[in-house]
Amino acid sequence: MQEYRSQMGLDNKSYVDRHPELRTIIDEFVTATISFKPDDILKFATTYFSDLKKNGKLGPKPFVIAGPSGVGKGTLIDKLLTKYPETFGFSVSHTTRNAREGEVNGVHYNFVSKSAFEEAVEKGDFIEYAKVHNNYYGTSIQAVEKV
Repeated sequence: MQEYRSQMGLDNKSYVDRHPELRTIIDEFVTATISFKPDDILKFATTYFSDLKKNGKLGPKPFVIAGPSGVGKGTLIDKLLTKYPETFGFSVSHTTRNAREGEVNGVHYNFVSKSAFEEAVEKGDFIEYAKVHNNYYGTSIQAVEKV
C-alpha cells in the first residue's frame, strides 16, 4: 500500500508540474475566497468557476482604471489596448452628457438621454454609476459582458 501511495504522489506531482496553470487557478480561487469570505463556499466556487471558457482558461476579470478627469486614464487604456490587444478590452460607458468633438457614440461613450439612463438604473442595468456636474456616467452590465 505504501508503494502505491508513493507512486500516486509522484504521478500527481508530475501532473501538476506539467500543468503550472493549475497552481495559478487554485491560488486565484483561494485568494478570491479569502477576500470575499462567502458563507457558502460551494456556491461561491460554482459562480467563480462559471467563467471558465471551453479552452480551459479562466475567463476575463474586470480591470478598472479610475481617476479624476485629465489624469491620463484614456492614454493608459490606449497603450494597453495597443500593446496587449488579446489581453485587454474596453467597456464603453454610458453618459447623459453631450458628445464632445471627435467622440463617437458606441466607441467613446454610449450617449443616452437622462430619462433612458434613469430607467436603466431602476432596472438594475448598471454595475456602477454616478452623477457628475449634472450628468450621469455609468458602466452597464451589458457593456462589461460584451468585452
